Amino acid sequence: MSKTADFLFLLFAFLLVIFAAYAGGNFLTENYSESGTKTSQNNGFSSSTYISPPVLQPAAGGASSYISPYAGKVLISSVIPGFPGFQNTKYSQIHLYTAGITKGEFVNITRWKVTTNRGASFIIPQGSMFYHSSTSPQYGDIILDSYDYVYIYSHAPPYHANFRINQCSGYHEGFDPSFSNQCPKIQKSEISHLIGACQNYLLSLQTCQIGIPIPHDLRYAAGCYEAAQKLNYDDCYNMHKNDPGFFSNEWRIWLGPPGTYQQINIFDLYHDKVQLLDENGRLVDEYVY
Repeated sequence: MSKTADFLFLLFAFLLVIFAAYAGGNFLTENYSESGTKTSQNNGFSSSTYISPPVLQPAAGGASSYISPYAGKVLISSVIPGFPGFQNTKYSQIHLYTAGITKGEFVNITRWKVTTNRGASFIIPQGSMFYHSSTSPQYGDIILDSYDYVYIYSHAPPYHANFRINQCSGYHEGFDPSFSNQCPKIQKSEISHLIGACQNYLLSLQTCQIGIPIPHDLRYAAGCYEAAQKLNYDDCYNMHKNDPGFFSNEWRIWLGPPGTYQQINIFDLYHDKVQLLDENGRLVDEYVY
């Protein structure tokens, strides 16, 4: 019995060694390369199967791809629907302003879109930074800086429009709404060479008031007519365009063709959801009333 047991024990150990050697030769290992390739090794041979690196997907129902990177930087401050027959609200308006923009950062809003619940929409057009009324305006994209304001009106202007306000804009006539009368004042040193009556007349004019026609008795006073003639937008612009703070932080945009007095009815009279979309169709801001 002892010899038989010893024999069986040795036989079992021998079979166990054979099984271990066989299993070790067929052991499958898997490794991943830096490129995302899975390599399988089996009995000294290898085969490769490409596995794509994991891609992060937004959560179901997430709107991250719908939100513009400019969200929180350009905001809708107010929407005013047009009420025909009412003096101050006969045309639609939407007011935008910049917030959260650091100094030296700029945002181009030309080709952005404004949409409404009623299906009406419009594209923000180009504007003129250096507007000169005697020449055709040189239009370019509207670039906003920190603390800039944009006022968009649904009606047409009397002539060339869409420009940045400056200190001489008050000379423009026929615009609705009108511009602030904050033009540069006449300096006494500029007219001290004129006779007293002419100086009195020029100093009596309100800021942004065009100087001609002048009183008949001053028409032939030396230099008086020429001085009064310079009180207009173009001469004001040429004289002060390089002054510090000449350009304001306000843009005015009209949607109707200049000179046609057409009006575009954009917003619902009572309730609406107005969305501002960037040029890629992503949401910048929303205003509900």
